[in-house]
Amino acid sequence: MTSGVFASIRDLGKHFADGTVALQGLNLTIPLGGFVSLLGPSGCGKSTLLRILAGLTRPSSGSIEFPHGESHAARGNPPGVGFVFQEPTLMPWASVMHNVALPLRLSRTPKDQAADMVRTALASVGLSDFAHAYPRQLSGGMKMRVSIARAIVTRPTFLLLDEPFAALDELTRLNLNNDLLELWSRERFTTVFVTHSVSEAVYLSQQVFVMAPRPGRVTGDYSIDIPPAQRTAEVRTSILFNDYLRTIAHRLREGAAS
Repeated sequence: MTSGVFASIRDLGKHFADGTVALQGLNLTIPLGGFVSLLGPSGCGKSTLLRILAGLTRPSSGSIEFPHGESHAARGNPPGVGFVFQEPTLMPWASVMHNVALPLRLSRTPKDQAADMVRTALASVGLSDFAHAYPRQLSGGMKMRVSIARAIVTRPTFLLLDEPFAALDELTRLNLNNDLLELWSRERFTTVFVTHSVSEAVYLSQQVFVMAPRPGRVTGDYSIDIPPAQRTAEVRTSILFNDYLRTIAHRLREGAAS
């Protein structure tokens, strides 16, 4: 593997006990420090692939190779992974600060060090003033910011996000897109983002992988040549942005039809 590759996935397959073939013959390469999106209809295996990348479930076949050169035929175990789920899954009885600190408590990080890391994570998502608030006092967008802070508090090298903004209103979703893009531009952790939205995938990503329905596989691979500094509200109305939308949406429809 080259120094510019974070993970190489080859012939990955996932079969469940009920006979469902979620993934089959899936191949893709995740660039080091890149932001890639997995785009496809429900049931195409996007979330399954994300869970395999996180080491939360085992593939049935294939391999995942990370930069350290180890090839995992049974499962992938990336170093320093952070995971943001579709729902914030916050502990309602705990403050924002204690929710974000959960991974540090589980890893037995010293309290003084953990406190500094939590403050840094909350500042990164604009929630420094809400450290002592409780989930019931937060909006949906703020809860998702807490979830992101919890995922990045350990300073992961690999950030996985499974449709984190799908349940939010459009304005909140657009604002969080910008916040996430700014966070990635600053930290440059390798990021894989799952979404159903073509526009969201193009706006956030350096690379978009289009997946076809079950059995899940990659049917399209698109590089998005828009510099991070130009990814503003105005770019969404540009000719280049809309060319990407049409091309990728066409591939998505073709894959669904097949």
